[in-house]
Amino acid sequence: MTQEQKEKLEKAFDVYESFQSDFDYTSRHTQSFAQRMWEIINNEKVTYIDPTSGKQITAFIRDGNHFAEVTGLGPSTYDRIKRGVDDWVPKLTTFMTLCMVYQLNITMVRELRQSYGYDFNPKDRVHQAYVYLLVNCRGKSLAYCNKVLEVLGIEKKDYLGDGTIDEETIVKEI
Repeated sequence: MTQEQKEKLEKAFDVYESFQSDFDYTSRHTQSFAQRMWEIINNEKVTYIDPTSGKQITAFIRDGNHFAEVTGLGPSTYDRIKRGVDDWVPKLTTFMTLCMVYQLNITMVRELRQSYGYDFNPKDRVHQAYVYLLVNCRGKSLAYCNKVLEVLGIEKKDYLGDGTIDEETIVKEI
């Protein structure tokens, strides 16, 4: 091989800097799930039944305790989202709880789920039950969603929030 051919070969495969530049650019402009969820929490109101008054309320989440009250998820989940933990991948039940509380549509939910490398498996009964909730139960309480999951034969471990089914809340929604 001639010197000229060697130089051409080196030049042809001198891609590291170009690749690294593109990778850095993409990384700067791509948000983690937690960062995206934090934007939703700060910009979207949630609708829930106030446990003391029994009235339906639409409001922004105030803090970690309010988040825990509304979602049935622990304040640590709120903290992970607030800190924007890059590598945090929520359990599917946590993910679905957030999606239902914030009434996200199926397109947004699938895009969010794909943003951290997952999608819904069409052969998984739980996944398809969650898709059913997304399509048919937007705007319903977590108690209502859990009742639907119960009727669909889904195990309690896959229920949303803290897993409760409050019949009084459900009756108010019907």
